[in-house]
Amino acid sequence: MSGNQSIDQYWKETVKLIYSLLAIWAVVTFVPAYFAKTLVKSTMLGGWPLSYFLSAIVPLVTYLVLLFVYHKQMSKIDEKYGVQED
Repeated sequence: MSGNQSIDQYWKETVKLIYSLLAIWAVVTFVPAYFAKTLVKSTMLGGWPLSYFLSAIVPLVTYLVLLFVYHKQMSKIDEKYGVQED
């Protein structure tokens, strides 16, 4: 495989990862907030409305998970194409 093809494959995999994580980010950010209004008084979790967890706590935890997934996957991609950092 030539250098340009290798670079193209590297970026193709990188962009695919970024788009998939961005899609998860968008769903976690906007969908719970949309549906939280209907859950205001209907469900309680530990004395707090479920809408609070759906719109505040769950997205924050998901963002942290996305950061770790991005780091792990990018490390694998970098190693695969020989561009990893020392």
